[in-house]
Amino acid sequence: MKINVMVSSLGAYTNGKLTGKCVNLPVDDVKKDILDQINGAEGDEFFITDYTAPFTIGEYTSLTDLNKLAKALNDEEIDTLEDLYWYVIENCDISATDLPFLYLYDEDEAFNRLMEDRTPIEIATSIGHLVTSDEYLYFDGYNRINSMNKAEFESMLSKSADDLINLFAWDHEISSFE
Repeated sequence: MKINVMVSSLGAYTNGKLTGKCVNLPVDDVKKDILDQINGAEGDEFFITDYTAPFTIGEYTSLTDLNKLAKALNDEEIDTLEDLYWYVIENCDISATDLPFLYLYDEDEAFNRLMEDRTPIEIATSIGHLVTSDEYLYFDGYNRINSMNKAEFESMLSKSADDLINLFAWDHEISSFE
């Protein structure tokens, strides 16, 4: 997953100069590769003036933690929000979030596995918004089976990006990015 940040010197900024360095994370050494490279840096304080990432990055987010996060994402070979979602579903506790636990609906067998422990009455009352041509199945808060298509899935990923990245960071013992 690409994480690009523009880091600027707070001291130079307060003196009327906008200096900074645009960096693709991860880097080998945050101090040497980013902070020491900012032209016109004044003082030791820095802030993130701009970023490109699928999740929110605050202006005072720790560059060290952000760099650790980028390394962990690379190590786990997570390139997209979809990759991140499936990692989180497999490895993290999502019970405290609004993230749905999706099942890939690629064949009738997947639907049958979801229904194997239910009685016919439970099956009849548990069908919510279900479109058999949709690719993803999930249970809503009322234990009804619903479905979503690829566009709805991608929209859910965009809206949930901050939750996903925080769960991933917590799983890798990196501070959260809220």
